[in-house]
Amino acid sequence: FDAIRGHWRIESTHYIRDVTLNEDHVRTKNADGGQVLSLLRTVALKFLHQLHPTNMQAMLEQFADVPDTLRDLLVRSNFVSLS
Repeated sequence: FDAIRGHWRIESTHYIRDVTLNEDHVRTKNADGGQVLSLLRTVALKFLHQLHPTNMQAMLEQFADVPDTLRDLLVRSNFVSLS
């Protein structure tokens, strides 16, 4: 059961990257740009997973619609400082 859970945990992460973040359709002019974007997506996903969202897509859409909510969240979590 642990192996099955581990497999689906990885698959759900790939699904979020592929579908929610549309990673497969991102095109860059050089390999370094693609690696940097992938790293930024990984950091963002790890940060957002710590919030235990019930719907990752809805959370990302909320941040896109009202950017102040993302800024406030990052400040509250001491990820960034506005001083």
